[in-house]
Amino acid sequence: MRTKLVLLFCLISINSFGQNSESSFPNSWLGEWIGKLEIYGPQGVIQSLEMELHISEEEGEGSWGWTIIYKGETTDERKYELQLKDPAKSHYVIDEKNSILLDGYYLGNTLVTRFSVNRSLLMINYTFEEGQIIFDVFSGSLDTS
Repeated sequence: MRTKLVLLFCLISINSFGQNSESSFPNSWLGEWIGKLEIYGPQGVIQSLEMELHISEEEGEGSWGWTIIYKGETTDERKYELQLKDPAKSHYVIDEKNSILLDGYYLGNTLVTRFSVNRSLLMINYTFEEGQIIFDVFSGSLDTS
């Protein structure tokens, strides 16, 4: 039987300069965002922890810092880089700095990524709305049995 895991995370900017006047992605998302990550199972919330997303300008054209920090019993900081690959298709790549590149597409006000890891298929959406970033993760088994 397939198990679905849904993570909902509302990030609130902790920098007054977190939003700049430029309306283009990802420059309009710059800043440090912090909120609570809630992991859901069939019974409801099964785990809750603090999470941060830091989006920063990098040197060079078409590159931004994309750092994700999970704060549970220990702190897990993941320093990635967001790269613009094809502006005409709104195609981005999140470089995990370990030979893993995650394709993403900016659609409307959402960056959508989809990839598989350890026999699981994940779709992660980062949506900017009303001064916050909503972080959704949908996960399920690649196995059909």
